[in-house]
Amino acid sequence: MPHSGCRIELRYPDLTFAAVATFDAPALPLADSGTVQLGVDSLQHDDAWLVAAIAVALSPDNGVVAHGDLKAAFARWRSTEVPSDGAFDRNLLRPALISRGLELPGPRMNKIVYLVDRCRRTSEFPPRILDDIRARLDSL
Repeated sequence: MPHSGCRIELRYPDLTFAAVATFDAPALPLADSGTVQLGVDSLQHDDAWLVAAIAVALSPDNGVVAHGDLKAAFARWRSTEVPSDGAFDRNLLRPALISRGLELPGPRMNKIVYLVDRCRRTSEFPPRILDDIRARLDSL
């Protein structure tokens, strides 16, 4: 409801229920708050955020980036060696999922699919951030 004093009316063939809702509205957040304010540099401090942003940025519209490509992109970003599959999953993908409250239904489920889907559904990363990530990866 947009404001206090809204009238709510429910109708069922011969019955009508009406109520006026009054409440103290919470303070609205400032415009451009939250992740929209974040820049690529703010993602540098948390691997769980960075790996998710890279995964979304590199994933095609109707799919997800391959595991090996995501590992290589993350290693390139951090200027490190490409981690093993187990180390990457344990130290990066699992924490990225856990930090978003996601639980996999089984140990063999594709973690990247779940991560990218969740980030897209919640619009976690604005398009300009994803464009910046792609540009930085292209320059590395």
